[in-house]
Amino acid sequence: MARRRSAAEHLPVEAGVGDAQCLPFPDRSFDAVLSTYGAMFARDAGATARELVRVCRPGGRIALANWSPGGVIDEVFAVLHRHRPGSPDLTRSVAAGGTAGKVCALFPAARVDAAARHFDLRCTSCRAWSETFLRSFGPAAPDPADTSGTATVLRAGLLHAFGNHTSPDGPGVRIRHAYLEAVITPLP
Repeated sequence: MARRRSAAEHLPVEAGVGDAQCLPFPDRSFDAVLSTYGAMFARDAGATARELVRVCRPGGRIALANWSPGGVIDEVFAVLHRHRPGSPDLTRSVAAGGTAGKVCALFPAARVDAAARHFDLRCTSCRAWSETFLRSFGPAAPDPADTSGTATVLRAGLLHAFGNHTSPDGPGVRIRHAYLEAVITPLP
């Protein structure tokens, strides 16, 4: 997706894939290191933070957008963990990197500027968004062969989680998604 988008926008961007805990790039390779709801899910948050700092050049910036504890996505992850047998507990990732204090602890040799942010997702209804979410977020999709009723309980749980963060918006609704924006400047 990043490659197609940068080509369409005529931007000189190179996209690569790697393990956030062991990035396949030399030290001090980048002016900016960005993660939008990605690096926060690496198993070892400390190793990931060290890697982000390692590949950032002196004077560069690391920018993170991480889901916030207590926000809609945190609730959605709790529902998935409760109703999808064997699914990972993604709320741990939210707790590990979704507050300014946690990010500061992960980057002790850096200046961290963090702010609570949100975006509003607009849709026709919570039910419509819940169904879209179930179809498009792989770990959420119920097994089509499930006859245990788990899919029904999962749908109800997601509808409840989204409903907790919903406001009317004309003929539809707005679902507020809370996140932490952090800009990290590694110290020399």
